[in-house]
Amino acid sequence: MLAVPVTALVALAEGGYGVEVIQPGGQHKLIPVTIGLVADARAQITKGDIKEGTKVVIPE
Repeated sequence: MLAVPVTALVALAEGGYGVEVIQPGGQHKLIPVTIGLVADARAQITKGDIKEGTKVVIPE
């Protein structure tokens, strides 16, 4: 199961959620995702172009 901290989720203007990822070279890219279960401050990612080990931006 792939999960991210809930604080990494970004509400998209067109609806739904996205996750800002850090690409090789340091560029940031917003990836639309579909979330599943939310528990213990983590959200399950059920759809989206994101893989295990991908670095996500978590606001401070």
